[in-house]
Amino acid sequence: MRTALICVSAAVTWFATAGSAWAWPSVCAPPGAQLVFDVAFSALHENAVIIRQQRGRTLRRFNNYFGRGAGREWHQGAGTWTSPRSDRRQCYEIVGRNKKGRPSARLPWTPSRHRVRRNIVGFEDAGDNDFNDVRVSVRFAGCCPTIRP
Repeated sequence: MRTALICVSAAVTWFATAGSAWAWPSVCAPPGAQLVFDVAFSALHENAVIIRQQRGRTLRRFNNYFGRGAGREWHQGAGTWTSPRSDRRQCYEIVGRNKKGRPSARLPWTPSRHRVRRNIVGFEDAGDNDFNDVRVSVRFAGCCPTIRP
C-alpha cells in the first residue's frame, strides 16, 4: 500500500523574539513533514543565517566565511539542511545577521533586514536593498510550499 504526502502550503508568521525588537520569519511543518532549507550567499561582508526552533533552540548555523575565518560556532557555509521528522507540528525561525566587513572579533553582529517572497527569505547587509546577500529557500521535502508574509 502506498501513502502519499499531501503538501500543505507553509505560512510564514511574524513575531518578536523574546528580548528583541526584531521579528524574524518563521515557517511551520505539519506532523510527519520535513522542511528543506537551502541557503545561498552573495555577499562580501560576513553574513550568517541561524535556523532555530520557534522556542529558541539553535538547530543549524550557516556563515559565508565558514572555513575562511569565521568562528568555530558555525556548522557550514552555503548549503542545505533538512529538518527532522516529528509527530507534532514544528516551527522554525530564520534569523539573519551580518558584520560590516570580513570576519573580525572586533566587529559587532547586527540584525539583517529581510524580505519574504513566496518561498524565499532574502536578507540585506548594506543599503542597496537587493535582499540577495543571503537567500534562504524553504520547501517541504518532496514538494514545494508557498510561504506567505
